[in-house]
Amino acid sequence: MLILYIGKLDPVVHFAFESLAYFVGFRLYLFLRKRDSLDLAQRTRIIASVVGGAAIGSKLITILADPATMTGHFASMESFAAGKGVVGALVGGWLSIELCKFFTGIKSSTGDTFVLPLIVAMVIGRIGCFVTGFHDRTYGLPADLPWAYDFGDGIKRHPSQIYEILALLCILVCIELLRPRLRNQGDQFKFFMSAYMVYRLGADTFKPVPHPYFNLSIEQVVAVCVLLYYSRFLLSLFSSSAPNNPSESS
Repeated sequence: MLILYIGKLDPVVHFAFESLAYFVGFRLYLFLRKRDSLDLAQRTRIIASVVGGAAIGSKLITILADPATMTGHFASMESFAAGKGVVGALVGGWLSIELCKFFTGIKSSTGDTFVLPLIVAMVIGRIGCFVTGFHDRTYGLPADLPWAYDFGDGIKRHPSQIYEILALLCILVCIELLRPRLRNQGDQFKFFMSAYMVYRLGADTFKPVPHPYFNLSIEQVVAVCVLLYYSRFLLSLFSSSAPNNPSESS
């Protein structure tokens, strides 16, 4: 099959899709930036913060994924360099932006401008993970389901990359449907983060990842923390009274 053949070109294909995801996401952000109230200097600081925070977060969550092999990650620079975690990148970028805003005095919400670029970039990235095949190691556990997929090792598995693409598209649709309630600045970002973390809570149960934290993966632990942080917003969003004005920044 074509995908299995492409999988043999793993490094090139994965790098191409990852680069495309970054490029399209950034260009889309530049197109949408007129929606925020930042000047050039502030926007530059925000972009630098999100890039740096995402890079640190993606590596940190890879290290914490399995404490038993933490030293091995440092011993193998190739393994450390290859390791990336989407949950860590999202949370790292978010926290970095909040620190930047705190120290530079930026008061306005900046998260909503990132939502569509993030979703588009993540979808492109997961397409790359899927076509890369077995070597990408983002597949799910073995499954006996009609849609289970053989990534090249003769075992049919959950196509977790496709699940994530569908989840992201559903989140985008939900944002549009909930737009009347997501009326405050930052609400769309809060909903995106919350909805994606709910997905990751479930998704990591059918992925071959370590679960060393009370039978939870590090991604699930982080997801729980994010959902607890946004619990007030979520309760307000889905309460009978439509207006919501929680204090959490984004």
